[in-house]
Amino acid sequence: MSLSVLALALLAISPAQVLSARDGFVQLMLPHLSLHPNTLGAVVAVGVVTAFGRATAPAARRWVWLAVLAVEIPVLLLTYSRSSLLDVAVGVLVFAYVVGRATPLLLGAGVIAVVVVATSGDALVSLLLRTQDVGAIVGLSGRRAIWDVALDAWLSHPIRGVGYGEGAPSVLESSDIYQSYSVSTTDNFMLDALIETGPIGAIMVLGVYVSTLLGVRAGRRGLIAGEASRRLGAEFAAVCAMILVHALGSGGVGRFHVLAVLLVFSVVGLWRSRGVK
Repeated sequence: MSLSVLALALLAISPAQVLSARDGFVQLMLPHLSLHPNTLGAVVAVGVVTAFGRATAPAARRWVWLAVLAVEIPVLLLTYSRSSLLDVAVGVLVFAYVVGRATPLLLGAGVIAVVVVATSGDALVSLLLRTQDVGAIVGLSGRRAIWDVALDAWLSHPIRGVGYGEGAPSVLESSDIYQSYSVSTTDNFMLDALIETGPIGAIMVLGVYVSTLLGVRAGRRGLIAGEASRRLGAEFAAVCAMILVHALGSGGVGRFHVLAVLLVFSVVGLWRSRGVK
């Protein structure tokens, strides 16, 4: 919420400082905080899902959380981050699944989606297409080409990897793909771990995904005691799922440190919120 308010304030005071033209569209970023539009979008998406969850809670002060959504949704759209829209969809689904009241929650999400589309339809279409042709979209904005080169690089160092911290630049800078995209990451958390640390590191990263899935399952099975604890656990589960999905196609957690911090706290919170009835 704070980031959203800051972004809107800076946008009103000095648009040139926070708006950046790229690929035929203008996107919102916070350069002084070193927040890339995808990172800003991911953090705001967490706020959107959390506010949505609290707005649907029994005896909630819904007007407060609806006001939060009214601030955060425009900022989310202005980032032009498609991956962040996917994050929101994943977060709402996971939250609804854990809480166990999928129908009213998803109905509420549908109403919000209709309002967003109705009030910013052209902007939403522009966001989804981003002036790209079908080929670019099918190629995931160049990510598939990057992943092909990255996998070939891993096959040259299949056991130990190229070394922790070396990452995508060391294996891609000599390739044609680096000249095309100037990449500093493979845009895939698992693939970055595989290239840098080999199968052992990738297995450790996979453990975070498995831990999140087990936490979601525990919440769904009723191992989180009480309505308040269940909803809190559902929030943490949603945040974990959102960040992990985001990390599979937009820079990875290792590059966006603010997401790494959110992930660690959310994983801990998810498991601490578990209780036995």
